Amino acid sequence: MILNKAQIYILFLFRINKNNYFCSNKKFVLIMKKVLILGVLLISIAATAPSKRNDDAYAIKQMCGCFEVTFNFAETFNYSQDSLYKPSKTKVDKGLEWAQLVTDEKDKIQIQHLLQVGDPSNPYIVKHWRQDWLYENTDLYEYNADNKWDFIQLDKKDVKSMDSKGISG
Repeated sequence: MILNKAQIYILFLFRINKNNYFCSNKKFVLIMKKVLILGVLLISIAATAPSKRNDDAYAIKQMCGCFEVTFNFAETFNYSQDSLYKPSKTKVDKGLEWAQLVTDEKDKIQIQHLLQVGDPSNPYIVKHWRQDWLYENTDLYEYNADNKWDFIQLDKKDVKSMDSKGISG
């Protein structure tokens, strides 16, 4: 019997002796079944496993909800050149914070934070801050120092599978 190129390659791959081919045909079939089952199993695991991106997006969205928060207002810097300037007293206050998912797109997630503050008998809502999460964002602002930010552009390869977080008021 003449073997085709694929059969010869498989025989070589599994180191099956050509003269022994017909004798080990059952063994060959068993080996190929195991290889096929293993391949199908690996493909199904890869297809059903959650991606890192999905895991990261899920973790970001878990920051949504209602939270009891405490604020410690303390001046840590002095902008005034006035010698009579006196820093404010440190103040501690509490409130409720609601973090609401406002944008849920493939490469962008935004969470708006709202505060309920004031006298509990007459509270009011303050639009507090927003988190902007961008997936594989190449255009960023990087904090330099002294309240200065530098615009930077990164290569796509440097931000592969990364989320960047921006904050706005």
